[in-house]
Amino acid sequence: MTHMEGFINESQPAGFIDATLRPAGARIGPMFGFTHDVDPYRLWARVAVDDAFDGPLERKYAVGTIFLRGPGSGSVEIVDGIEEIQHELHHVIVESRWPRIGGPKSATYTGDGFITVRHPDLSVVQQALDFVDQTVRITYSSLQPEEAGWSERIDNYKELNKPAWDFEAVN
Repeated sequence: MTHMEGFINESQPAGFIDATLRPAGARIGPMFGFTHDVDPYRLWARVAVDDAFDGPLERKYAVGTIFLRGPGSGSVEIVDGIEEIQHELHHVIVESRWPRIGGPKSATYTGDGFITVRHPDLSVVQQALDFVDQTVRITYSSLQPEEAGWSERIDNYKELNKPAWDFEAVN
């Protein structure tokens, strides 16, 4: 299993900035586990430590995760739709983390929270994710956009994430 991150820039060819031998991020590991009804971290450890794969695995469910975020900046003031989501989707929600009122807006692409749903029928999962997308609304303390956009963060990535061997020794 590998984890790779890449970005596409219209003026340059696609580039990969991170390739590591670890489980993928952005809830991929837990979704894999919910799909196959297994502990994905135990499976990964068995491969990495014991050189053994406990498969093939049977796909039992369709699974999807939606990340919760909205426009604006500052701190989370209001999260609309929580009660409606919990009431309508309680039978398909397998994991959730709701935005924390008063917490700062997340600087990551995964946002301020997430909801993971699963069901044997893919269309049920798709409808549930669409319902969350149309129902949950996050209001932040400022309507101003974030100070640093994604393009600035990507531009700074190389400087902020230099490998240890690229730094000069300090005596």
